[in-house]
Amino acid sequence: MKRSIFVLLLILAGTQLFAQYPSQKYALRGVWITTVGNYDWPSNPGTTAWDIQQQKNQLIAILDAHKRFGMNAMFFNARVDCDALYKSSIEPWSRFLTGDQGAPPSDPNYDPLQLAITESHKRGMELHAWLNPYRAQNTANDVACNIHVTKLHPEWIVSCSSSSYKFLNPGLPEVRAYLVKVIMDMVRRYDLDGIHFDDFFYPYPEYGSFNDDAAYNKYKGTFTDKASWRKNNVNLLLATINDSLKAVKPWVKFGISPAALASVNTDIFADTFGWLRGNYVDTLGVSHTGT
Repeated sequence: MKRSIFVLLLILAGTQLFAQYPSQKYALRGVWITTVGNYDWPSNPGTTAWDIQQQKNQLIAILDAHKRFGMNAMFFNARVDCDALYKSSIEPWSRFLTGDQGAPPSDPNYDPLQLAITESHKRGMELHAWLNPYRAQNTANDVACNIHVTKLHPEWIVSCSSSSYKFLNPGLPEVRAYLVKVIMDMVRRYDLDGIHFDDFFYPYPEYGSFNDDAAYNKYKGTFTDKASWRKNNVNLLLATINDSLKAVKPWVKFGISPAALASVNTDIFADTFGWLRGNYVDTLGVSHTGT
């Protein structure tokens, strides 16, 4: 099976970091634990007591291995497609954990995110919750449960013409409010060291066209071109998340791993230089993919 391994290399982000800590040296050496597609963990989704114990053993083995490799941070894929690998009253359990979206583990005390936090901290490693902010459906085989956002709020969803991907519409204020609610619920209830996004913002061009004309016409304000408006929509979300984190738990880092190519970031309206100028993020990561 093809496996994806992601290594995060820290890029110091924001001039405030240099001004406040001019002599501090800290290398963030992090590894992503990918749950989408069950690539890294868990290798076998399921809900039985045996499944849960195997998942626990496997996660601990992953943490032990990367501690030996000299890593000091783990980026745990806690939210893949508007679902949860943690206890949430807002979004359903992930199919990548239990095999069936919305189906809970048989043990009501089992919480993979809490396990990852506890075991990482035991080993002197940080635990960052890695989220896909907008992606709601990945493949044609995805079957959303009744409490999934695609069922509860179909008006928030944009579909791609050449693929099965569905995304929350970044141009809607109610979508931004929803995402902030999801993230801050997680931050308030868990002892996280960071919140981390990867590069799923607006859909990639290869996924096909999508229609956000209605949102643009309603919320464009003074913007005269859709590209600038889309970029600003992402920036509005990031600024709100950053402000919310700093108000509630200012020690929680907010990071993003955008695509390594500027052309790709342009395609998905990721304004990396704007994020730095606005001090919206604490870290930017560069991802490397292997097999």
